Amino acid sequence: MKILIAPDSFKGSLSAKEVSRILAERAKAYFPESEILSFPIADGGEGTLDCILDARKGERISLLVSDPLGRKIQSEYALLSDGTAVIEMAKASGLPLLTEKERDPVNTSTYGTGELIADALNRGAQNFILTVGGSATNDGGAGALEALGAIFLDQKGSVLHPKGGNLAWIQKIDLSLLHPGLSSAKFTLLCDVDNPLTGENGATKVFGPQKGGTEETLPLLEKGMVHYAQIVGQTLGRDHSRDRGAGAAGGLGFAALAFFDAAFASGIQTILSMTGFLKEVPTADLVLTGEGKIDGQSVFGKVLSGIGSACAPLSVPVIGFTGALGEGWESVYAIGIDALVPISQGPMSLEESICQSERLLSKAADRTFRLLTLKKRI
Repeated sequence: MKILIAPDSFKGSLSAKEVSRILAERAKAYFPESEILSFPIADGGEGTLDCILDARKGERISLLVSDPLGRKIQSEYALLSDGTAVIEMAKASGLPLLTEKERDPVNTSTYGTGELIADALNRGAQNFILTVGGSATNDGGAGALEALGAIFLDQKGSVLHPKGGNLAWIQKIDLSLLHPGLSSAKFTLLCDVDNPLTGENGATKVFGPQKGGTEETLPLLEKGMVHYAQIVGQTLGRDHSRDRGAGAAGGLGFAALAFFDAAFASGIQTILSMTGFLKEVPTADLVLTGEGKIDGQSVFGKVLSGIGSACAPLSVPVIGFTGALGEGWESVYAIGIDALVPISQGPMSLEESICQSERLLSKAADRTFRLLTLKKRI
């Protein structure tokens, strides 16, 4: 039997690599003659950099950059052996970098992500993979552009340092000092959302609340984003605000599409291909996957949706492990996930579940594989 193990992380408790290790150990105990291959997976958000480095040869580059609030933090990106730079924006501009009280898209910026890109350009990188999940920002990518040399001016001609709350003050964008390496660099934007920049389905209204936007601030943020899109359109002579994925990562997708001429690609499908998972599916007998919480959102560009869409056409059975089932979890059955296994052993708090996650997952895997061995006896 050939078993593929391809989980996402259980955020806050286990990395994708740790989940893979636990499932592989328990599978081997019950099916010692099986071929077991592990592919820790991410969907383009937090953990994507580690996932790609695990699968491809490359160097981890560390440097000091600005976090979403402008504080200096140690961050990183990857330079693969073929010269491709992998920039995970969550490493510099991600929501996990802020406490609950600090989350406010009025005050956050993607400047640190721009610093990562600039460093890679300075090292000669010409091909970029930009992953944009998990952002804490709603600045339309203006902060990243500033770090790359763009100068934003207000109506008085004074330099303005853009963030979510002051986009409405921008009157001119000076691109004369934009990093020269951008003119020849090729960007691929890994994204599994197709939201435009503005409007009812745009960055602010759909994703702003989870970043700390309130009833008072969201209308101001949307007004600023609309104005910013107009200024960018005037500057470049073309409007990218309605492009697919422009609303990703608080509009960083918009900046990548407009200023970097980025190509759009599915995050989960690209990563499944880069890790080699897709090559192994046709000869697999069973796939094990999972994520910390499975709910109705799991069918939209998440790891489970990618795994299911790869396995269902080939009739490869898929079992998903999870820390919790949320509203709409049943929807994953329609995308190629055949069975779900919650790891909890009874009523417990989230804190208890996180603290015991390794033991709980191991025990859940034991129960699952014990059931599978009954096939020989029935």
